[in-house]
Parts: sequence; C-alpha cells; structure tokens
Amino acid sequence: MIEVRHKSLNLVAKYEYIGNGGYKYPSLKIECLSHDMQFVRFKRYDGVENLRKQCFCCGELSMDLKKSLVENFNEIQECNKDIRYRKDEFYKEVMSSLFRIKNEEAWDKYNQYLNSDKWKFKRKKVLERDNYLCQACLTNRAEEIHHLTYDNIYDEPLYELLSVCKRCHIKIEQQKQAQQ
Repeated sequence: MIEVRHKSLNLVAKYEYIGNGGYKYPSLKIECLSHDMQFVRFKRYDGVENLRKQCFCCGELSMDLKKSLVENFNEIQECNKDIRYRKDEFYKEVMSSLFRIKNEEAWDKYNQYLNSDKWKFKRKKVLERDNYLCQACLTNRAEEIHHLTYDNIYDEPLYELLSVCKRCHIKIEQQKQAQQ
C-alpha cells in the first residue's frame, strides 16, 4: 500500500491493488484524518436551504438532515463552497501523479526491453526479412522497427513488426498521434 499525505490539509491518500482470484485492480481512497463534521445551512440549486453537516478540513458534505436537529437553523453558518471539493481535488492530484509514475515505469520497462538480447534478435530478423528496405516508402534503407500493434508487446510475433527508415517512422508516429 502506498500512502500520500496532503501538503497542508489533514488528508491521506491510500493506494493499493485489491481483488480476489487472479485479477487485481487499483484502488485509491482519500481519508480525512480530522473529519470534524459541523452543522451547516446548504442552499440547493432551487434556493431551498437544508441542514447538512460539513467537514471543514476535507469539505465533505452529508446528505440532508432534519432541521429539527438544531435549535436555531437560521443562525448556523452556511456551507463553505470554497472547500467543498478539496477531497476530490486531492484525489485527482494523486491519480495524476500515480499515472505519471506508472507511465514512467512503463517507459523504463519498454526501454529495457529495446536493449535486451531478445529484442535485438527480433530486430535483426525483421530487418533481414525485409532486406533492410523501408516497408513504408520502399526506397530508403530501413534502420528502425515499427510495431503495428502493442497488443503483444514483449512477446510480439515478427509479423507485427515492420522495417522502416527514420523519416517514415516519424511520419507514421505523427499520423497515429493525429488520429488519437
């Protein structure tokens, strides 16, 4: 489990892989360590005011409560809308960081693979199969290998790989990015 604390609020993010059987999926939960829920007046979109509780650390709001729970409803402070989404904002911040880390880890793994003997062998076989001729322009000398798909990455069959020149490889990648 990975725990990340908010830099100024009393919030902690807990990230782990959970599940049963062979499949595990990532789970991220944000916990407020203070969680001091206080009564507030909450104005709905239609102007009606309801009684709720709000945590003034994470901003979380409860569901509507009965106004009879408090003596002076009109004297209770209003819901603080500025802090209402603190928990959600922290969630997005942590997810963004985790995605960036996972993405960096994936690129590190991919670059290690491209330097492996297994890849070097496949690369040589594909270049030889295509007579070192770029399969995109059929003119230039092929220097690089293009993956037609990444579905079988790290165990790709040779028919999913194409010999290409550097110029064509750049064009192919630019076209792929433009389509996304």
